[in-house]
Amino acid sequence: METRRVALALTVSAMMGLAGPRVADGQVRCGVARWPVKTLTDRDSQRVDMLAVDATISMLGQLPTPNGYPNDQRIAPHELHVYRVHAIVQQILTESDGDWHVVLRDPDNAGATMIAEIPSPECSGNETQRALYMAARMALRTIPRYGMVIVEGVGFFDIAHNQRGRAPNAFELHPVQLLRADTSPAR
Repeated sequence: METRRVALALTVSAMMGLAGPRVADGQVRCGVARWPVKTLTDRDSQRVDMLAVDATISMLGQLPTPNGYPNDQRIAPHELHVYRVHAIVQQILTESDGDWHVVLRDPDNAGATMIAEIPSPECSGNETQRALYMAARMALRTIPRYGMVIVEGVGFFDIAHNQRGRAPNAFELHPVQLLRADTSPAR
């Protein structure tokens, strides 16, 4: 199943091209702040448990805010897990680094939101990640605004900088590993 999903994403990305952030000279411009952690290329990336843990947006927004934000190291224990949330897609924005910034709302608590980000495939560290980012972007294109989704992504504490839709503790799912329509019965 995983192999087929990656192969499909690679095929589609080859057909569509990898649209990403560009600057005037034609070079790709990727992110900077904690970029290795955001793209699973940090020195702790092999320690991330890739088996998704069910969570809610409300719950993740209550995790304790860290004291520091290392650029190439994960903040244990919360950045060492992939989380799965059921959510409502409230808004999608494109960041200057090409990330898709997706504001997710908790379906059981309208006041609870968080950010999930899908990095630009051109800024990924490897082909597998590139394929996952392309697949997640393709899936997101099929979800209407306020549509229900299931999102799986690696836990990430961003530095709070007035991001639209951020959780109180700036906890995000970054990078998104899987995004699909939530077809489960209404909650």
